[in-house]
Amino acid sequence: MRSLPIRLSNEIDDSLNDIARRHWMAKTDVIRLAFSLMTIADREWMKQDGSRLGIVRESEEGLEAVAVVVGIFP
Repeated sequence: MRSLPIRLSNEIDDSLNDIARRHWMAKTDVIRLAFSLMTIADREWMKQDGSRLGIVRESEEGLEAVAVVVGIFP
């Protein structure tokens, strides 16, 4: 497996640490998961069909849209 040293702002590193602690994950696992989500977003963006990505929450009543994902790609 390859390694990739990266430089992070203090704000991003603090957020990364918070997420990792909250979910009992290693920071590298949080980054891998974030990359997986970016891969999905990129795959959908490549369709160029005018659709938009969103985040949904599932409850007993069904799915509820809670956010629209914007500004990921230029």
